[in-house]
Amino acid sequence: MEKNNQKRKLVYYLEAFFFLLCSVLTLYELGRDFLSKVEWIKLLKDSVWLVLAVIVTVGSFWRAKDVGTSEDDDKRDRYLTMKVDQQVYRITKVLLFMIGFGLFASGMILSKSVGYNEQVVVIIIISAVLVGLWNLLLLIEFILGLYNYLRK
Repeated sequence: MEKNNQKRKLVYYLEAFFFLLCSVLTLYELGRDFLSKVEWIKLLKDSVWLVLAVIVTVGSFWRAKDVGTSEDDDKRDRYLTMKVDQQVYRITKVLLFMIGFGLFASGMILSKSVGYNEQVVVIIIISAVLVGLWNLLLLIEFILGLYNYLRK
């Protein structure tokens, strides 16, 4: 397990170094743009990228420092994370189903009352995408269940 922790720590430190380099380059570009008086929208864009790069850098560094500690190896935390992920998955499935079919029904009702205009078509397309995602989740759940059944 020690070798695995060393590999994970090395990967996190390399990730932190990469994003630190990105942060420095973005800070350089932001300073150069500020001194050459470019548009404020470009300054805002560079500032957002700088903040994101710094956040990812700090997060990667903290994850690297956490590898191999008691907080990292706690089985109860992994169990709770698994249970929370399962609950979020169930909620996502229900929301996709309800919102998708709700939008589809409202699109059909609107199409009968006002005809097919751009808003109705957009509502129906969004509902089709949501229902398609719901079907994809069900298909993935079925495939994983079948795989686990046949594996045993």
